[in-house]
Amino acid sequence: MKILPREFYDRDAVTVAQELLGKYLVVKDKRKVITGTEPYLGKEDPASHNEQLFYGRGGIVYVF
Repeated sequence: MKILPREFYDRDAVTVAQELLGKYLVVKDKRKVITGTEPYLGKEDPASHNEQLFYGRGGIVYVF
């Protein structure tokens, strides 16, 4: 299993969200398949509520 490069995340949010589906999130010895994503489309997106997290560097995971 290979780690996605940082450049993977530095693209359009919708494209990244679609391509993450089916990939694995690995933390220590746990591996879970990604079955859902929510792309946030900028500061004008009313669903975006965490500016510091959503508009920083790509590749940060926000799990809820």
